[in-house]
Formats: sequence, C-alpha cells, structure tokens
Amino acid sequence: MTEVRVAVPRLPSGVAGAFTVALAWAAGCVPSAPAVAPPLPRAASNVRELPARPPVAVIAREGDPRGAVAVAILTAGVDEAAGPRVPVSLAAVAEARLAAAGIHDVTVAPTWDGFRIRALLPEGGDGTPVIRAVRAALLTPIASSGVELEAVRRKLAALARRPLTDAALADAARCVDEPALPDGADATGSSLDSLERWRGAAHGLGRVVFGITASPAVVDRMTSVMLGEPVWPAGAPVTRHTLGSTAGPLRVYDAAADVPAASARVTVVAHTATPSVATAAARALGDARGPLTERLRALDMPGALRDVTAGAQASGGCVAVTIDVAHVDPHPSAEAAGALATAVAIARQEVRLSVLTAAPATAPLGNAGEAEDPRLAADLAAWWGLMEATGVGPPEASTDSVSVGLGSGAEPPGDPAAPQRWLEHEVDQANLALETRAVDARSAVERGQGAFWILIGSPCGTLMEGDADAGLSALAVSALAEQARPAARDRGAELSEWVSTDGVGLLLRVRPRTGEAPLALARRAADAAGAALLSGSLEAAALAKARAILMTASQDEAARSFSALAEALIPGHPSWSLPVGTGRGLEAWSDGAVASRLAALRRGPLRVAVLGNDDEGQTQAAIQSIDRWVRHPPGSPRSCPVLAPPASPRPGTYAVPAAATAAAWIALPLPRGPDAVDARDAALVVAAALDGPDGLLARALSSGLASSWSARVVGPRDVPALVVRVEAPAHTLDAAVAQTRALLDRVRHGTMTDADRTRAATQLSERNLAASLTQRGRVVRLWRDDSGAPRVPPLDALHRFAADVMRDEALIMVASRPPPAKAAP
Repeated sequence: MTEVRVAVPRLPSGVAGAFTVALAWAAGCVPSAPAVAPPLPRAASNVRELPARPPVAVIAREGDPRGAVAVAILTAGVDEAAGPRVPVSLAAVAEARLAAAGIHDVTVAPTWDGFRIRALLPEGGDGTPVIRAVRAALLTPIASSGVELEAVRRKLAALARRPLTDAALADAARCVDEPALPDGADATGSSLDSLERWRGAAHGLGRVVFGITASPAVVDRMTSVMLGEPVWPAGAPVTRHTLGSTAGPLRVYDAAADVPAASARVTVVAHTATPSVATAAARALGDARGPLTERLRALDMPGALRDVTAGAQASGGCVAVTIDVAHVDPHPSAEAAGALATAVAIARQEVRLSVLTAAPATAPLGNAGEAEDPRLAADLAAWWGLMEATGVGPPEASTDSVSVGLGSGAEPPGDPAAPQRWLEHEVDQANLALETRAVDARSAVERGQGAFWILIGSPCGTLMEGDADAGLSALAVSALAEQARPAARDRGAELSEWVSTDGVGLLLRVRPRTGEAPLALARRAADAAGAALLSGSLEAAALAKARAILMTASQDEAARSFSALAEALIPGHPSWSLPVGTGRGLEAWSDGAVASRLAALRRGPLRVAVLGNDDEGQTQAAIQSIDRWVRHPPGSPRSCPVLAPPASPRPGTYAVPAAATAAAWIALPLPRGPDAVDARDAALVVAAALDGPDGLLARALSSGLASSWSARVVGPRDVPALVVRVEAPAHTLDAAVAQTRALLDRVRHGTMTDADRTRAATQLSERNLAASLTQRGRVVRLWRDDSGAPRVPPLDALHRFAADVMRDEALIMVASRPPPAKAAP
C-alpha cells in the first residue's frame, strides 16, 4: 500500500492532528496494446496492457529533467501466516540485486501487502538497463547467495525492532502501511525454500504493474523495450476478498506505554471495495470542521482526532481513524462514565457514514500525475493501477474493526477481563442510544424548489423563563448564531436565529451546488445545522456582539412599552409575550449563565423541521444526519416540563419613561387553559376586524385623533392576549385611547356585523397566503404543525366571546409620552 501524508492546521480545540490521505487512484484499463507501442498524446494518463508482460501505468508529460520508472509488486495472499515477512524479505532480495547490477537512484520500499521499486531514468531517457535489471531482480531464482540472504536477515531484524503494540492493532497497521509483527513473533531469517516459493508466487503476471513517468517518446521507447523482452510467468492467483457489512469485534488492549494515564486511544478501521472511496472518506473525516471533529469536541470529556489514514489494499481500500480520549473514568457512578464508549460509537458511526457517502474517483490513475516528483508519480500510478486491477470493485460494502487502548488507571481494577466486558457493555449502550432517534422530526417535500430548509430548536421556547432570566434563551441562540454563521457560510448555508414564545433555535437555508446530488445536499445541510446548534462552546466575542445587539433593540420605544405590557399580562413570565425579554438582565447575566442556558437547550427536547426539494428519502437522510449530532444520554428529556399556572394578569394603567412619540398599548387577557384555543380563534377574527385601513379602528380614529393603529393576538397558545396599539399626537393621545375603549365596549355589546366578520376572514386568509408564499414561512409552520388558517367562528360565537372577554375592568394599558415642552422665558 502507499499513501501521502498531508499536514493540516492545528485543530481549533488545540488538539494537534495530522490526517493522512492517499492520492486518488483510478479504475479501468485500455484494450491490449499491439506489438509496437502506439504513441501517447501529451499529458496522457492510462494503463497499457501488454501481451504476456506486466501492464504499464503511464504518466506521459513534459518538463521533468529526468523520467522515472516504478514497479508495484503484490504479495498479499502468498503466505498469510508469514505476514509482512514476505514483502520485507522479497524487497531485501530485489534491493541487493539492483545494487549489484549498478542501478543508481533506486529505492525499494516494503509495505504490508507488497513492495515497490522506483528509480530515476538515466540522462537521455534510455531506460533499457533499468527495465532489464528490474526484470532480472524479480524473475531470477534465489540461490544461496550470502549477499542476498544477509540482506534478508538484516531487514527482518529491523522489522523485529518495530513490534505492534498489540495484535489488536494489526488491521490498523496494515491499513496505514506500517509493516510490523506482534511482540514476540518469529522474525528470524526465512529459509531459502520459503524465499524462492514466495518469489515465484509474487513476481508474476497478475501481481506486478510497472509505472512510467516520462515524455511520450520515452514512454513509447520503454514500452517497446518491455515488449522485446521474454514473456513473464504467471503469479499466484489473487484472492478477491468479499467485504461484509457487519462490524468486527471490539478489542481492548493495554496501551499504558503509549497513552497517558487515565486516557484511551481508539482506532477504527473500515474497508471499502474501491480504493478511491477510502481516500474521499478520509478527506471528509479529517476535516477540522467536519462532523467527526465537531462531535468529538462536544463530548463532556472531549475526544481529539489524532490522525486519519487512507490506503489501498488487495481487497480495495481502507481508512483508519485514531482518536484520543482523556480523563476516562470507568466507574459507573462517575460523571464521565460512558464518555469513552460514546466516543467509540461516534467514531464508528462517522466512519461508516463517510464510507457510504464518499464518491470514487473517475479519472484514470486519479491524481497520480499531480505529484511533482516523477518518481512519486510513477510509484503512485503503478500501485494504484495494481490495486484497482486486483480489488473487488463495486458495489461498495464496508466492515470495520475497533480497538481501544487503555492507559494506566483507565481500566476497572481487579479482574483482567473486566476492561473488555466493561467497555463492550458501555459501547452497546452507546450504540443503542445513537440508534434511537432523539429529535422530534417533521418533514415535507417541495419538488423543484431552489433551496433546502431546516429549522431546529427547542419546542419549549421561553416557557421555562421567569422574571430573572426573561430573554436568556434569546441571548443564547443569538450568540450561537453569531458564532456559527461563518462556518455555516463555508458549508453553503445561510443561518439565522429563530426566537419565539413556542420555540428557540436556528433556521438554515441551503442552496444546491452545481452537480450536487439531492442526498448530498441533504447531508450537507444537516451537518451545517447540527454543527451550528449542537457543537462547540460559546466564544466571548460572539456573545458580546449578540448582547450589544439585543441591548440596543431593548431600548427601542416600542420595545420598552411592550416590555411593561408583557410584565402585566403574565406576571413573572414577561418573555411569554416578549420572547426576547425585557432587556433588564442583559448586562447582569454572566457568560457562564448564557452557556448553561445553551447547554440546557441542547439537552432537549429538540424538534427539527425539514423542507426538502427532491423526495422523502432526501428529507429522511437529513433527519438521520441531524439526529446523530444530538446527544443521546439515557433519560434525556423528550417533552417540555409541565409548569404551574402563571399568576393572574394585573389590569390597570402603566406609564413608561419619556419617549419621542406618544403611543398607547391596550390589552385584553384571554381565557386560559382548556378554553384558550377557542378564545384565541375568536380573538384572531376580532383583531382582524379591528385592524386594517377599513377596519373598525380606522372608522373610530381616522378623523385625526391617531396617526396609526393595529390589533394583534400575542402570547403562547395557552396564555394569549388581544392587544391594540394606537399612536397619536401627544395632545390627542388621551382622546384616541378613549375612542378605542369606547369601540371595544361597543364590540362587547354586539355591534360587530356579519360584514365585519367576512372582511376579517378575508384579511386572515390573505395574511395566511402571504405567510405561506415564502419557504421560510412554510418551514416555520411545518415546525409548529400549524396549517396557518384559523377557524372562523360564527357571528353569535364572536358576540359571546366579546361579551365575556372585552370588559373594561380587565384592560391593561401602557402609555408613553414625549416630555413636556419647556416654557419660553
């Protein structure tokens, strides 16, 4: 196997990480070449099939001062019991022979599944000596040469000095291309018979691919040289492994020598049918802002992504993920119990999802030609060509193995088998929790729309807030939106906070990218939503900015007046009517208090509404992707708590500090409890009848008493109120309020007509249509499970409602006035 390690910036959490990705590789070959190699076009990249000779993976390009040749040899399956001793021994023989033949600038490197030879071509590009020397090094039977056998003994001794920490890591070591033997395994020199048997099985057709990086003319000459050499023997058949879909057993080992005390190292390995799928999966898993990194960081005892490696094997591809988890406490009563198991379950889940959703490379030999060094380009082309020729090919399948190394103090004391049993039980519980949906999900499909929408948040809204913390939830999600907006933008999502009495959360709009599949769009949108709401702690800068914005808004004249009204409507719970709160606590709340409120929102319950643009499968994929971001601890809340009935409203007249304009708010609290829904429907119709340019308020106030007026129903469904706002010149405000009170009294006595009811119903229908014309409005209604169209009671029911509710002694009035003008001297 071969790979290219690419360093990435230090993760935001301060955890060092280097993930490893292999350059993409390709599938497919061109038809068999004739006896004389045809010329290649410039920058061509393909695999030439030669009769009775190894194939040649070609990177034909100009500009390199010297070309390069490489050979990839597959030893997998030759002698599985001998493991990596086979490629190490055969590589040692080949290296000794090439040195004896006088071939310079050559490198021979063993891997777990084979070995690779690469060399620079001589000046002038005549690669004939190199081609012939390589052929002789591979096909000449091994004799009892002291030089060759001594080279084998020396290389095997070096292999013995790199033992595996534990046999549980063999799968990972094979994937990350680190030939090693279990501690104590036999690494003595192999017998001459074994070496010759291995050579005959591995150095033949079906197990060898050449790679050439050179100008088209040099490539043609070298291909012709290979055609002029004698035919090659056949190698041992390559066993085409069949990948399963079930997870391998969890293996726990002692890692005290490598892992700090009370910590653990988790390694997850997944196998894929196509090598380039492993590369694509590794890139996604190694993303510093990707789901794996963010989900691990959000744990109570955060996990740190150590590295991600992708590689090619005889069975296809593989990807290995290693994470470190600190402060592991296995005691069941400890606060951190299960943190390690949750990290294991998350890592396994993310690896599987990345493998299943990764797209394979489509270009021949992938990106091998992008390597600047011609030796590396030839090396990669030969190895990937060999892997693609011997791999199982599609369809995709995945199997994984999980090994967990425990540092000293991270395992339960006593029984040596206890760590295995303890962790198996904890991981089973964590897997079960992750498989149980934690979010209340609602979805709809609008085919052909240009965007994908997600609304995620708490359905408890502001109902848990009292006087002391009114608006704290609004501050928490506003700060979170401020912080998450840049990362969401990087994911192609437009993000905003959503704050109402019955819900607080985040709203996302995501447009498809060119050529993006519907499922890919859904998962990208879901990851943007999940990462925004459910990962990371609040940063001081984002919190300070959100606090400043809300403080400025709370000083608005209308906000100050409505704050006073809200405190009188539902004493002790002003944010039930004004979700952003009164503004009094904005300066007093500590950053810790805001973080605690955000943590409570994240614990749940949570509801998500998904508005897809393709089919139901797309929306369900988004829901599943979002759900994996949600914490799934046992006993996490699934519904909002039942609250004690709030205090009764406080009727009366209230004044607010001097304002620039004169205005009054007049509110009528509506019945609560079982009668609230019917009362709300009736109040919506009455408010619509009062509102509008030709409504009842217009008839009463348009003579010049007031400059503007409106009527609305506010507050939660169980504690609603009918509110009228009147703005007027300071000298006519009292008269305008008197006229409004007189109008309400007339309505109470049954003056509302059927024409008023019809006009109100029409206005409500138009408002409903206007709200439903936007996808934003539709996703909010979907979240609320609200059709949007209120029931219009008959006229006699409206009269009964007015008679019961619109009593003058129940009125709550809040007035604001400009300061009196100073008298002239």
